[in-house]
Amino acid sequence: MKHHWLMSRFHSVTSSQPESEETLSKSARLHRTVDVPQADRLENVRQLMAAAKEGIQHPAALRELLGVDERHFAYYRRAATILGLLVDREDGRLDLTEDGRALLGTKERSPEERRQFHAAIISARGLRPFQSFFEGETISFEEISHRLAQLTGLSKTTADRRAQTLMRWREYVRAPESTAVGPDLPNLTSQLASHRHAQRTRQTAIS
Repeated sequence: MKHHWLMSRFHSVTSSQPESEETLSKSARLHRTVDVPQADRLENVRQLMAAAKEGIQHPAALRELLGVDERHFAYYRRAATILGLLVDREDGRLDLTEDGRALLGTKERSPEERRQFHAAIISARGLRPFQSFFEGETISFEEISHRLAQLTGLSKTTADRRAQTLMRWREYVRAPESTAVGPDLPNLTSQLASHRHAQRTRQTAIS
């Protein structure tokens, strides 16, 4: 009986001890790394959405339209789903969400478009800890990177890279109304029309 009491007392004491730093660190990692974007250009996110709306689904064609390699295409595909603007189906198909259709209903780089992107960003689960940052709070690049590392367990190098993306997104959505962020984009409507024409030409040649 005495032995049983001692063992019970031991477990009671040890279970009440503070968690180790390592345990606390692991428990604090509440966010998945895949929920933190690494695609810098929201303009490309919009172009991907527009292509999906037009029925262009082949990855090679989408990469060509965006002018990115396979790795960066995956980043933009994931960014659009993080923001709830596209649904990435199991068969690889990209479908617009209601929010995605609303965003495409705005003019590129307009205040309305930036508001739509802003709403999508602050609604994204993985970006909720940075809501105040996107609302205008001044937070340094170093602090953003540190928070990302603490939340996800990312290495400093990777956290820095993703912090850069968040900085770029904030620059875009909070740009003055008269300011266009980034270089002029190619006319996507013309690109899509050319792509569809090329597809029809190839199909005619095959038949």
